[in-house]
Amino acid sequence: TLIKPTAVIASHANERATEDGKVIAGTKTETFMKASAVPVHLPLSGRTMEFDDAGVCVAGC
Repeated sequence: TLIKPTAVIASHANERATEDGKVIAGTKTETFMKASAVPVHLPLSGRTMEFDDAGVCVAGC
């Protein structure tokens, strides 16, 4: 493996993946989140997320 992320921000382009800040059941994003071995964060409009050097979300989560 070339890259071993400690956390990911799931992009959900071309898919309505969230509603009221929560993932919608049955979406590709939900499937990805369930399959991921690392924490998955949802990108939310207007919110800036900050991560430390270990990939832990420390603000805006």
